[in-house]
Amino acid sequence: KITLGFLGESRIDKGFSRLPNFINILSSKNINYDFIIQFSKKIYPNTIQIKKQILDISEKNNNIKIIDGYIDFWDYREYLKKINIMPLMYDADKLNFVGSGLFYSCITNEIPIIIPTNSSLLNEYLTFNSFEKATSDEEYANSVQKIINNYEYYLKECKKFSNSYQKSINNDPLVLEINRS
Repeated sequence: KITLGFLGESRIDKGFSRLPNFINILSSKNINYDFIIQFSKKIYPNTIQIKKQILDISEKNNNIKIIDGYIDFWDYREYLKKINIMPLMYDADKLNFVGSGLFYSCITNEIPIIIPTNSSLLNEYLTFNSFEKATSDEEYANSVQKIINNYEYYLKECKKFSNSYQKSINNDPLVLEINRS
């Protein structure tokens, strides 16, 4: 059974509003999954109804775990260890402008991701086939199925990407200077 994740801020630009439809599509495809969804401590006025929808869906689906509120660094790491696929359902324009800390957490923790097709910022950075691209909720669900069907391949690519990322951090001039001090 695969575990999907949505962690961090419950914002529209991070795809929070897409979760109810995405979950319904996953369920209609008979994909066997668990889903860990975090509601951030601050619920924005434009997301109150979405939170209610997700809570209603989770009451009918015992495969959805809700984390309501802030999680500390250690809990965050524990949840990342449980997640097998991270759909990053961000608005591509906002993602290109501000980036994503969750993206780097997925690289470090070797989690296959699904990114927005028009995310030029992430497309430039991704050098291994540890991800899929999607635009619509249906495409995200299809990408989840594709990763599940080839999970060992994606995991192997994630390991390569994580190792490459670690080497680039270790060889960064600032890190080298700090290590010399």
